[in-house]
Amino acid sequence: MSRDRFGALSEIGAECGDIIHLSEYRQLPGEPLSTTIVGEKIHMVRWGRSRIHDAAGGGLKKLLSQMKKEVGDSYVYTDALLAEILSDPHAKQNEYLRSRVAASLIFEDDINIEALVYPGIESLGAFNLAVKPDAAVRTMRMEGHYVMEITKKYQYGLYDFKVIASAKGVYQDGTIDWE
Repeated sequence: MSRDRFGALSEIGAECGDIIHLSEYRQLPGEPLSTTIVGEKIHMVRWGRSRIHDAAGGGLKKLLSQMKKEVGDSYVYTDALLAEILSDPHAKQNEYLRSRVAASLIFEDDINIEALVYPGIESLGAFNLAVKPDAAVRTMRMEGHYVMEITKKYQYGLYDFKVIASAKGVYQDGTIDWE
């Protein structure tokens, strides 16, 4: 999943003339999702602030300051390596083997982790979200479905598109009711 339409379109490599079915999800209120973020530690160290939230950056700075230098360095280097693996633009060439293994290890390391946020591959500054299927069913609902045609692709991950069809709703069994 991507955070927004443009991020999703960039991540899949959308081109002019492509017809795309885009689904939008929203997290349900009162349904927490235990999430870990990859790539934020190295970003914080490099740029001095969090991409997520200033409070997260402050918390990370405090955590790192309480660690021995070697431990903190290892923590940051591991985050950098995992971010690089998960955002490898060439991962498709080996069927995402390294990224699948890395994600599996992250989820196995802490069985309470239900979702993984990692840097976007094709859209600079974007985030992608991988959610365990059971957690997605419990915490998210589909809010919208659109079939769109890409009419123009700009630099920097921006697109013009024309909506061809949108859903009126989704039935309990998952069937989409198109307008």
